Amino acid sequence: MSNMAPPFEFALSLLVGKPLWGIIAGWGTGSHVSMHFGQKLRLSKPIQNLHLSEDCRMFSGEYGLFLQGVAWRVLHAGVVICDFNSDNRTGCEMQEGLGWLKDKFVVSVLVDPADWAFKIEFEKDLVLHGAAALAFDDVPERRFDFFMPGFVYSVDEEGSLAVATRCHQV
Repeated sequence: MSNMAPPFEFALSLLVGKPLWGIIAGWGTGSHVSMHFGQKLRLSKPIQNLHLSEDCRMFSGEYGLFLQGVAWRVLHAGVVICDFNSDNRTGCEMQEGLGWLKDKFVVSVLVDPADWAFKIEFEKDLVLHGAAALAFDDVPERRFDFFMPGFVYSVDEEGSLAVATRCHQV
């Protein structure tokens, strides 16, 4: 692989055609949401957290999206079904709404280069919007990270984009 990272818009577009198979969110994760896309890469040491699904304990995604204290929302047919302010207790809005995305394939990705806000469209008329610039005031570090083979992209609340090489340990 080249040491040159592809542009962020292109990197995020690599999610098209990939399933979202793992979601970690809800009570106990605070304002964090982790999503695993693409191939399941077996972890060398399983995670011992019994609150995670079997897949999330045993595997990491080929691609990953980590949201920390940023504004996001999930829509179905243009109607918001959950967002970053939703009740995150078990069985409540956040977990139910994010659950609609599980095992769905990404059909398109749009990125706004002005602030790196993103829109990921899934099959079944589902959409995930996210923007680091619209964030919680009480979270000390607000950002989202996108992980792909070889690189990790980070966007903070100022809209600054950083890219680093990724040494994936599975």
